Amino acid sequence: LQNLIVGSEREQGKVTAEIYEAAIAAAREDLPTSDVLKRIDAVLRFNTLPEAPDLAAASKRVRNILKQAGTVGFEVDPAKFEHEAERALFAALRQLRQKNGALRDYTEQLVNLASLRAPLDAFFDGVMVNADNEAVRNNRLALLGQLDAMCRDLADLSCLPG
Repeated sequence: LQNLIVGSEREQGKVTAEIYEAAIAAAREDLPTSDVLKRIDAVLRFNTLPEAPDLAAASKRVRNILKQAGTVGFEVDPAKFEHEAERALFAALRQLRQKNGALRDYTEQLVNLASLRAPLDAFFDGVMVNADNEAVRNNRLALLGQLDAMCRDLADLSCLPG
């Protein structure tokens, strides 16, 4: 596959190992090569955004939290939110899911992820994920699980520098 990496950005040698890994991590084995190349181009474009390093760092943080938590459900109950930052992140995820659901272009979908920067920053600034209350903690983990799944469906942002 790496021998097929051609195109304006790719020919200029801008495909680092991190970009390549981020793009192929989300690619399923049954995807055609052209799809993988579109993902690489999308990650290249995303990586030029000012929000990219912060979102990559947040993605790494989310992945570490989820890894430490073990098995996490994906069912989020908005009634268990205790902070406005939880509600804002949940709303941003729902809105982004709807917006990206209508798109087939990976670049647009990844660029749209940049809209999560502010609600994600507010979430990590104001919310303690590992709350004492197990139901609240599991709900927060499910929220982060949804975020992680949404991102990883496009690219593994945790592979990028940030």
